[in-house]
Amino acid sequence: MSIIRHSTFGSVSGDTILVVKGEFKNLSKVPENTPSMIMKCSFEQYLNGMEAYKTSCIQDAFRFLDSTEREFLMTGMDAEEQDRFYGTGE
Repeated sequence: MSIIRHSTFGSVSGDTILVVKGEFKNLSKVPENTPSMIMKCSFEQYLNGMEAYKTSCIQDAFRFLDSTEREFLMTGMDAEEQDRFYGTGE
């Protein structure tokens, strides 16, 4: 099972969160090139997913996220990096 690295969150709206790889006390001070992704889920859904991930695979724990979002949680690679790394780009 992969380990999800520390993440920092910012609420974009009630059903959307910003996940930033790394621990930051202040989101306004996050360097521009820091991997981040906006995900369509609530913070509560994310926390429930993290709890479920302790005993299940990421696909089961985060059914509400797509494969790109789940890969980001595990590796910190955004969609463009995943395309380059896995060769799935067009």
